Amino acid sequence: MRQARRIGRLGILAAGVGIGAAVAATAGTASADPSTDPFSWIGGLDLGDLSVPAQAATLDIQISIDGMDLFSTAGNTATATSGVGDIAIAIGNGADANADDGAGMGHYALADGTDAAASAGGGDYDSAIDIGNNTSDTDITYAGDGDYDSAIMIGSNTGDVDGSDAGIGNDDTAIQIGSNTGDDDSVSAWEGNYDTTIQIGNLTGNGQGSAASFGNDNLAYSVGNQSVANADGGNDNIAYVLDPTGTYGSYADAAGGGYDLAAVLGVDHYGDFVTGAPYLYDIVTALGNESGTAASTSGGFLADLLSLF
Repeated sequence: MRQARRIGRLGILAAGVGIGAAVAATAGTASADPSTDPFSWIGGLDLGDLSVPAQAATLDIQISIDGMDLFSTAGNTATATSGVGDIAIAIGNGADANADDGAGMGHYALADGTDAAASAGGGDYDSAIDIGNNTSDTDITYAGDGDYDSAIMIGSNTGDVDGSDAGIGNDDTAIQIGSNTGDDDSVSAWEGNYDTTIQIGNLTGNGQGSAASFGNDNLAYSVGNQSVANADGGNDNIAYVLDPTGTYGSYADAAGGGYDLAAVLGVDHYGDFVTGAPYLYDIVTALGNESGTAASTSGGFLADLLSLF
């Protein structure tokens, strides 16, 4: 099962690269009819200017494989660093890709955009991808200090300490699609194993950013501008926010126990907190609220939970 999850996450990495390429390739094209397209709200995401600059002929680029630079470093502001068995690719003025941050091998780092920064290392087979333009040298996407960690950031950042972080554990995945204008809005999967965080939306406040951390097999998933999900402080917690058309965003926190579920579905400007004990759940929808404690017997938490409805 864990091998399957690793394969799945490689698929997520491929999808992340594909999304970045698609965003750049389709800039300025017509969109589908919003009345028939269920994903038309995605057009509201502010990913910044991800298109190739007009001066592409002079765009800085560096590729490093096994510690060897493929292009001249003279007058080239794009920097790529790799070690044995590593690959680093930097595209854009001031872009920095580091696939040799600490020990280990098999790392991959891609930084694509002005001052984009991606760093991978400290374990084995870590991957970091940053696609977009940054204005601060503290906006770094990092994966490392564990094995098979993956961090992806697609969007432009104008604040400080923005990006995606995955590591200090194994098989952690952090993905952010959107742009940050506030400070310290990093999305993280941290301090545990098999933790996954996915955030789709723009963040404008300070100290926002979804997280799955300090435990194993935690999932934090958030869709919507200003929306945040946190699943931490235990194992197998799920925090889920679906607020794609909201203005203020919503918040879900499942933490402090184990096998907890906090979800906000289609409700804007709402906070949902499930903390302190295992097998707690709270599901907030526009039609009402379902909350309580699921039995810890028979088919497991999800089976017990579904049986209550």
